[in-house]
Amino acid sequence: MYSDQTTLHLYRVIIAGGLEIPITEAGLCDLLKVSRTPVRAAVATLLDLGLLQRAERGGFVSRKYPVREAAQENEIRAGLDGLAARWVSDRGCSSAELSELERTLSVYQSATRNYGNGCHDFMAISGVFFQLIYEFARSPSLTACVRRSNALPFLQPENVTLPSATPELTGFVSDLKSYHEKLFECIKCRDPINAEIAAKKHRFCLFDLINCLIESHDPQIFPIITSVSRGIYVNKGSKSPESQVG
Repeated sequence: MYSDQTTLHLYRVIIAGGLEIPITEAGLCDLLKVSRTPVRAAVATLLDLGLLQRAERGGFVSRKYPVREAAQENEIRAGLDGLAARWVSDRGCSSAELSELERTLSVYQSATRNYGNGCHDFMAISGVFFQLIYEFARSPSLTACVRRSNALPFLQPENVTLPSATPELTGFVSDLKSYHEKLFECIKCRDPINAEIAAKKHRFCLFDLINCLIESHDPQIFPIITSVSRGIYVNKGSKSPESQVG
């Protein structure tokens, strides 16, 4: 996602919780051990991606997302997921592409069945599944649009850490699995309208799951996405962006 090491370094500092209090440009230079020019470029990129904001009294601080604003970001991402799914389904996949999607879905299904036994890998596998859909959409414009939301860890399935299974969470997991299965079938059968619907429903279900975890107010089960005064912000443990689409 990032073309230079300074931007990547600053991104990692942010998701590790290192910019929760304002820091000046000079302070960033000292922190990152680089000159002002690369720092300014990195700050400009991360301001644009919504990970940084200007502090009221000068300097920069990590951006916190109120739940309502986070929901808006999720709605935007749902639209992008839907477009990718519709375009892939409308264009049609090669047999190799369908096989790759089916293999990934099979691994995902197996992981969800083992959720009650402590297996949480299916969230990361879900991220891979949707990365494939974006790849198969073959749209540079769509990839460019999704770049910003890829920078927000709370929109990435692989960054959601689930606690032990409960009836409510198991219900969410079952719903998420059904949307994956429906989406694959729609792509396989060239049904673009329902493919788009399934992709959007998956995204909204995922965000409902995140809100369910926020309501628990238990920091031990929410190491990546944390509730602060009903807000969502980037926190420790998020995946590095190199593996994300864009």
